[in-house]
Amino acid sequence: MLNTFGVTEDEFAISQGKTKLYATASQREKLSVRSGARARIFLNPSAKNTSKNEKKESYSGEWLNNAMHGYGEYGYRDGSVYVGSFHQNCRSGIGSLYIPDEHGKLMLVYEGHWEKDHFDGAGTLYTHNEDGTTDVYKGEFSEDLRNGEGYLATEEYVYIGNFRDDMKSGYGVVIYKNGNRFVGEFEMDMKHGEGTYYFYSTQRKLIGLYVEDICKVSSFEDWSEDDKEEFTRYLEYVDVDNLPELVPQEDFRPLPALGLLDPNAVLMAAAEKYLNEEDNEPVEEEEYVDIHEEDDDDEDM
Repeated sequence: MLNTFGVTEDEFAISQGKTKLYATASQREKLSVRSGARARIFLNPSAKNTSKNEKKESYSGEWLNNAMHGYGEYGYRDGSVYVGSFHQNCRSGIGSLYIPDEHGKLMLVYEGHWEKDHFDGAGTLYTHNEDGTTDVYKGEFSEDLRNGEGYLATEEYVYIGNFRDDMKSGYGVVIYKNGNRFVGEFEMDMKHGEGTYYFYSTQRKLIGLYVEDICKVSSFEDWSEDDKEEFTRYLEYVDVDNLPELVPQEDFRPLPALGLLDPNAVLMAAAEKYLNEEDNEPVEEEEYVDIHEEDDDDEDM
């Protein structure tokens, strides 16, 4: 009688260590090659450093010529679990990885494409932070790093653009929680190059040149109609219920006019410096006439 693994009951008993090894050489060879579907197999049951309470690595899934190949589930000692496709003992194809922290709470989840045991291709990465928030990245990966176009959502902002070596690099758009947004160039997670910062509450924009997150040269302008339409397009990425209300234009207060507290004293000091440079002689104050007194005399005449 054959079981689901294609071997007889006696052969299966031999593989489980329930009988003496009286099998022939051909039977032992048949049992030594794993192919097809298998029940859970503990891959390190006799590891010397494995304590009774420590989890053992295990695999349940498809095999081909003694290699994990096809769909399967792999459990790691630290409690992590991979569920998905294998190719010659490597995680390749579509699969999901679940990594818990020391308390068993999920800390990181990856769902997407794999290549030779690495995140590679399109995928989604969920990172649970200590403060209870979750960062979500959806986009392209290369060798476990964010590389290519992607979408990153955090508690404070949403970024849509390019990544290189796991950092924001190249052209991108950042939409902040308060409704402000930045559109421009990035390098190593910093604003770097030409960019425009849009202020939501005032509908003004700062056009500038950035170097390592610092704006070096800039100019202010009002939002154009195209800017307003573009902002509406980005509203789907932010929590619009928490945005501040726009300040009505009539409530804006103009900047105070610049002026001198004592213009007469400034004029006297400037004249004294000029005459000293010309004559190298000190100038006494009585040589000058208060400009306000002259104005008063003219009005009386």
